[in-house]
Amino acid sequence: MARPKSRHGGRVTPKGTQGRTSQRSASGRQRPVLNDRATRELAMLVADIEHCIDTHDGDDLIATEISVSCTIGMHLTSNWNPFGVRASAVLTHAETVGSPAAAVIAAGMSAYGPATVRDRARQVLGRLRADGVAAPEWAASLGAAEPVSAVKFRDEWDEYWTLVVEYARPDGSAHEVCVSLHPFGWGMAHDFAVAPAGQSAQRLAESGFAAETICLAEARELLVGGIDHLDEAVLDWWESDDLDLDADIDLRMLVGQRIEALPGGERSGSKDAEGDADTAEHVADVIRGFVALPVPLGENKMDLGGFVVAATMFSQACRDTDVLRWTPPKIETFVERFLPLWTEGDDSGDYDPFDEFGEPGDAFEFGEERLSTLDSALPRWLRYAAERRGERAEVLEANLVAAKSSLRKLRVKITGSPIPLAAPRIEWA
Repeated sequence: MARPKSRHGGRVTPKGTQGRTSQRSASGRQRPVLNDRATRELAMLVADIEHCIDTHDGDDLIATEISVSCTIGMHLTSNWNPFGVRASAVLTHAETVGSPAAAVIAAGMSAYGPATVRDRARQVLGRLRADGVAAPEWAASLGAAEPVSAVKFRDEWDEYWTLVVEYARPDGSAHEVCVSLHPFGWGMAHDFAVAPAGQSAQRLAESGFAAETICLAEARELLVGGIDHLDEAVLDWWESDDLDLDADIDLRMLVGQRIEALPGGERSGSKDAEGDADTAEHVADVIRGFVALPVPLGENKMDLGGFVVAATMFSQACRDTDVLRWTPPKIETFVERFLPLWTEGDDSGDYDPFDEFGEPGDAFEFGEERLSTLDSALPRWLRYAAERRGERAEVLEANLVAAKSSLRKLRVKITGSPIPLAAPRIEWA
């Protein structure tokens, strides 16, 4: 669903309501002194919520929740929106305006707002009701949903994961929240959907994804980690013309609220310092083992070193950071999207999983010598990784086929021809 567009104006206080005009709200709180930008932002928030009231009657509560939560999220400062207004100022303004739109804002903040202000939002809503401010009936249902079950859908290589969590409302109706976790972008949450129960699950099953029931606590941990990475990405890319996360930003507040409703204790989080050291030592040992192998004629040692660094950096950016685990989808992404845009000296945090390599000029220093080194080094690396990991023969065979195909595509994109100028000595089988 497209983000509701801010109308940048309109009536702040609906006809027939006077609103509060004193320097203090009904609770006696001093009204904050706001700059011009914040004042305009709050006026737009009220106008946009008025538009939500005019265009939603509550018959489609999913659409109503998407519209209200998205509208509040556009104007509220948060982990992923640095350009909004503080939650406390939003609530003070709502209480001052004292209109049906203000009541919806308070109800929405009590459901989707930061946990630190939800109690206050409920108090503001209570005072507005006591003052006789009428809100739409559907305002009482915002955020009302309890998690029922969670299913993880995964592709045949266990790379692409999509979690579908079903929720039940007090009236007995059900809906689901669908979130994908990017396999080659730190497990970042993306591709959100909120839909009637069964819709996303049916689509994924028909696409050949295998279903695995997981507990709600596991779903929470996976989703919270994925949301954290999404928030970091949105902050980095907020002003970028290449931002491809509009739909996810639209649903960020609603999906975040549903995730918070999932049970779970302390997050296991990332590895502790000792675990990080073990991982670093493991990676170093893997690299030492590979570079100790004889280097075939035709491989440039500088390019070979760059390839090894790139392979380990890319693995660190994957949801599964095992540098020895390779699959056809991982190889395709590494060769066709990561390698052409990676420059030596970058770390995994510089990688954008949504970047596309299209023009030969985008590739960094990809001459014939480097391409020939890749043609030889990648299959050697895959055999080495498979042997150390004890991989099944059919997996290695599929990986070699994928590598051959992706290297050919990369060469065609860069040189315009699939034929190398000097054929390297390669054993593909």
